[in-house]
Amino acid sequence: MGIENAFYFIVFIIVAYIMTTTKYTSSVRILLYLMLSLNFAIERIIIRSSPTNYGNDNEIIHNKIWFFRKVFLIIAFIILISSIWLHKDYQVLNYNKTLELGNKIEKIEQIVVEKKDKKKLKFEFHRLNY
Repeated sequence: MGIENAFYFIVFIIVAYIMTTTKYTSSVRILLYLMLSLNFAIERIIIRSSPTNYGNDNEIIHNKIWFFRKVFLIIAFIILISSIWLHKDYQVLNYNKTLELGNKIEKIEQIVVEKKDKKKLKFEFHRLNY
């Protein structure tokens, strides 16, 4: 494993961590790390399955490795964008539902108070008539 490979993986780990620190993307951090592990495994398979001849074979191996890296980077980018796009903030949703329920309860209390006042008026009206 060369310095270039180590640099790629270290940079990916750091960037993936930074990009997934927000609440919108924190749920996909483990998926990105699993993808990086899969990428590493595929690179090892490519290197082990290739012949040990030097020359053009190294360039072919290098091109295969970078092809898979680009594919994984595109998939990681799509996953990040989709997690931002599809994110639902349940705290905000819960807060909005709580406010909505509070408003409904206030309306019910107003109706109950109005009905009590009407019954009281009816009772007093009946009492005055007798």
